[in-house]
Amino acid sequence: SGLSGTSNKLLKLWFSDVDPTSKALTGVFNLILAGKVPDDAASLLIAGRGVVIPKDELGGLRPIVVGHVIIRLVGSLALSLLRPEIIKFFLSPKFLQFGQFLHGGCELMAAAIRAHLESNHDHVDISCDALNAFNSWCRTRFWEPQRSRFPKLFSLGRLLYGGSASILFLSLGAIK
Repeated sequence: SGLSGTSNKLLKLWFSDVDPTSKALTGVFNLILAGKVPDDAASLLIAGRGVVIPKDELGGLRPIVVGHVIIRLVGSLALSLLRPEIIKFFLSPKFLQFGQFLHGGCELMAAAIRAHLESNHDHVDISCDALNAFNSWCRTRFWEPQRSRFPKLFSLGRLLYGGSASILFLSLGAIK
């Protein structure tokens, strides 16, 4: 669960019957999908719970951020509704995502980039995965392609990635 402690088990309970609670939450989820969330509520919804796990034998640490279960559910539902369009865009007529659906796809892409750089000495390859992991990479170039290709996801995308999100780590003294 994210910061609120809301779990998948609680979500299942909320939606176990069609009742006023499930109807009200469906309305809230639709507002989130439409990006119609007050700023204060949005900052809480997109904030994540930080967890640190051991990375290696040298004592390195890997930070992991767990997002709010409601945001994860709304995002999953939105993506499942657009599944055919997403598959068509990313997988037809050829793969655009080399990390999935293609055995050894990442290695294939790395070899293609290396071959390109060897033939084009004035080109460079820039990678910023570490920065992206902390939502610090500017995503403004993403908005127009998302709006034109997947307009139903645009408002949710802007809500989730239009600004910076807080990562909160609980200190051991705060846990009782």
